[in-house]
Amino acid sequence: MKGVIEDLSNYRAVMRSLSRWPFRTVFMPEFIEAVRKSPFELMRIDNDRRNCHLWARGVYERWMRNRERIEADHGERLWRTFLLLNTGVAVTMDRRSHSATAYRVVLELPADTDGAFHTTMTVGAIDRARGLLRAVRDSLFGLWPRGTAAAPDPGMNGP
Repeated sequence: MKGVIEDLSNYRAVMRSLSRWPFRTVFMPEFIEAVRKSPFELMRIDNDRRNCHLWARGVYERWMRNRERIEADHGERLWRTFLLLNTGVAVTMDRRSHSATAYRVVLELPADTDGAFHTTMTVGAIDRARGLLRAVRDSLFGLWPRGTAAAPDPGMNGP
């Protein structure tokens, strides 16, 4: 969603929706198939690895500047964990490789669409399985006491 928020006019509704979205990787063939079955038209896919690198590098730099506060609030373990994450993303996205990708996808809802999703049984089953996995993950996060260094914060999403 980076970069398109300014195009969405109901910011409050957008923020409510975004707060429910966990960070996850996208398998592009599945994503394209889901778009094909949706009312949206795929307008463009851009390789956005360079922007992802710059974003992660900026997060890393802010993370370094705020080390004392972060460690005081969340502990050294969490600080080190996200230091590794942000460093890894910045370094990985700085090199040309097929092992890690970042794409910017532009979708458009055509004026003549019926708005209906045309989902196959397979896509529906995959969506239900992902929903179940998200629920299990969220339940597991709920077992850790909040405020301890060992407890991940489910609200802290990745890049």
